[in-house]
Amino acid sequence: MVVGNRFAQTSSYGHFGRKAGSDACFSWEKTDLAKAFQDAVAA
Repeated sequence: MVVGNRFAQTSSYGHFGRKAGSDACFSWEKTDLAKAFQDAVAA
């Protein structure tokens, strides 16, 4: 049994019901390193 609301932000509305950059800004949704990874793979 899960006690408290520790996971409430990730369990509500999924990926389609939240706006980007909303209160629940999760590190795995950030795209700030996308260009660096693309450049590294292309090299």
